[in-house]
Amino acid sequence: MKTLIEVTHLRQQANRLGLKDVNMLGLQAKFAPVELDDARLVALSHQIPGLRYLQTSKLLTIPSPTSSDGEPLRDQEMVDWLWKTLQIIFAKG
Repeated sequence: MKTLIEVTHLRQQANRLGLKDVNMLGLQAKFAPVELDDARLVALSHQIPGLRYLQTSKLLTIPSPTSSDGEPLRDQEMVDWLWKTLQIIFAKG
């Protein structure tokens, strides 16, 4: 139940940030629309390995992390990772 509440809070935050799409597809996290200028994109690419950005569709994709045994993160670990990732993407300055 706690994870469900956390996911609801995460969705509300994503909406406040203007995101219409936050999805986990396989081992990729998708965020859209995300408006990034070149300088911000370069800075993020140094912080987030494997980041890809399609400017025409304002789609940001990021490989999701895996656990120590190579399995995708699940439940609260995934929610925590998404919170941290949103903070990195939308950090001021």
